[in-house]
Amino acid sequence: LPEPFRTIITGAQTIIFGSLVGLVIAFGEEQGWRGFLQGQLIRLGRKRGVLLLGLIWGVWHYPVIWMGYNYPGHPVLGTLSMTLFTVLFAYILGYAVLKTGSVLLAAFMHSIFNQSAAFFSTMAYKLNDALFSFGIGLYGLAILAAIVLLLLRDPIWKDAPTASVVELAREPQPQGHSV
Repeated sequence: LPEPFRTIITGAQTIIFGSLVGLVIAFGEEQGWRGFLQGQLIRLGRKRGVLLLGLIWGVWHYPVIWMGYNYPGHPVLGTLSMTLFTVLFAYILGYAVLKTGSVLLAAFMHSIFNQSAAFFSTMAYKLNDALFSFGIGLYGLAILAAIVLLLLRDPIWKDAPTASVVELAREPQPQGHSV
């Protein structure tokens, strides 16, 4: 087969089959991040909780960033970029969980992203600088930010009234009295 066809076939195999295999790992991660921690943090409010989850998730990635894994040569800007990426991606995956009530979709999305990024950054094109690329680079972050801004318009992000507000609404209202 000519080279372009081999690349397309390899990409399809990597992204589709690799994502299914990677689902096992991603499910474990997402069960912790979205299945447990998101449920705890959204008690602070859905948007605020997912923001905090994204920040924690970013900090969790710092050691590999500092070892030069995702943003070689950019330990400081790479740390900031990864944090922004994890916050934005937390909103996307958090949205999937809020809409479906299941971490399975979030796990599959996480796995597809990991496999796609691995394929495109190694097989489809060679990065000159990961910081200025799509995926986890600045261009990809701009696209993710636009997607997140659209998702945040969904009413699913509105917080339910607190119990005290609900209780206040149930209290009988004083009736006007005549003089």
